[in-house]
Amino acid sequence: MQFPRSIIYILSTLITIVLLFYFGVIEYILRDQFYKGVFTSLASAILLTFLIFLILRPRVSISPQIALRKDSVAKEYYTFKFINTSLFSAFDVHIEAYVCYETGAVDNGKGLNVSTKKVPLRRSKWIHLSSWRHVIQDTLHAPHCVKVSTNIREELDDSFVIDLKKEIDNNSHYIELRITLKHAFSNLSSTYRKRYSTVKCIVEGDFEFGNSFKIV
Repeated sequence: MQFPRSIIYILSTLITIVLLFYFGVIEYILRDQFYKGVFTSLASAILLTFLIFLILRPRVSISPQIALRKDSVAKEYYTFKFINTSLFSAFDVHIEAYVCYETGAVDNGKGLNVSTKKVPLRRSKWIHLSSWRHVIQDTLHAPHCVKVSTNIREELDDSFVIDLKKEIDNNSHYIELRITLKHAFSNLSSTYRKRYSTVKCIVEGDFEFGNSFKIV
């Protein structure tokens, strides 16, 4: 499990403060009024920055599975789904999908090189993404929930990958979905990644409507 960087930064800061208290550094600083004021201001600024990054940054949840579907002429295509879980809307949304190939690095027994091929998507950019909202049985629209499908209509060269199931059926290959977006209030940007490593991640069917990643 990979923790968000913001959580890692907060834990690192807390551990540093605890160590400074333990070794008496902070107690020594607080004896002088000038250094006490500087320390208090600095600590307040750091705390405020952390709160801004935690509360006012975009938040996205990505489905752990990919839906395998067929169009009207029985051509197979794949669908990803993600949800804006923030109480604020987002904008400048960019979606990318790649098949990643791992190969051993030269002169390094443990090192790996990763090459990629792009997965063509029917749509890869959104100007605006609505904030999270509760979805009930009578809800007609859920604009904070987005489904993105692969593009099988256009003529594509060898630099693109369409048959994801075939590509992922290899221990050294995996699919990565990347979503980059900006928070509409704070203008902070974040990039979210989801890796699909086995064919078990691909399920035939379509995603349920609303705040659900279930494939039926």
